Parts: sequence; structure tokens; C-alpha cells
Amino acid sequence: MIFLQMTSCFVFDITKRIDKSMAKHNLMIVKYTAPWCLMCRNFDDQFDQLSSVISKDSLYFAEVNCIKQEEYCLSQGVVKFPTFVMYGEPIGMKPQKYEGNLQSNELLGWIKDILDKLQNKQ
Repeated sequence: MIFLQMTSCFVFDITKRIDKSMAKHNLMIVKYTAPWCLMCRNFDDQFDQLSSVISKDSLYFAEVNCIKQEEYCLSQGVVKFPTFVMYGEPIGMKPQKYEGNLQSNELLGWIKDILDKLQNKQ
């Protein structure tokens, strides 16, 4: 698989520059979170590890603080934390919301499935 590589962590807080980040990156996964959310904090390390496994050239990892950007989060349909959504311009991909269990191996499998489907369409 060409999108796997070991690198340092690449999770960026895009709370203050959401629109600019969305326009700049072709494919990104956003973790919608809140500072008071214990499950979000417990998953921080796992999300960081995922960002070090997936090539930053394939997928941009980002985080949005929904307390600071409540209106934006609601506009994206975020009603619980954490919520993971993949956005992409490749082939007009619609936003994909992760609906699985909060386990890094399942989230990684979901990410790989989407990347594989996108690669096969090209």
C-alpha cells in the first residue's frame, strides 16, 4: 500500500482556519472534539498514532474544537464527540462520517477502505 509510512505525528488544530485548511488539502480527516470530552482526550494518542502511520501526502489529519467553533460543527452535523469526518475533493467525494467503534484499528480500516476506493477510481 503506497499510503503507509512511519513518520512523526501530523495532527493539526484547524479551529481558527477551517475554511482555509479545507481549501488547501485535497483529502483530510477531521476529529471534532471538545476540551471537556473525556473520550476525546482518551483517543488523542491513538489519533496521533494513526497520523504517523498514514502518509501525510495521502491524508491531512486535523482537529476542530467545537466549543470554539460551535456553529461550524453544528453545520457539519456534529452532535457527539468525538466525531470523525473525511472530506475530499478527489472525484467529488462527499463527506464521509465514521460510524464505527472508537478503536484505532477500526478507524484505520475505515480510512484505508476509503483511500483504496479513491485510488481504484483514478
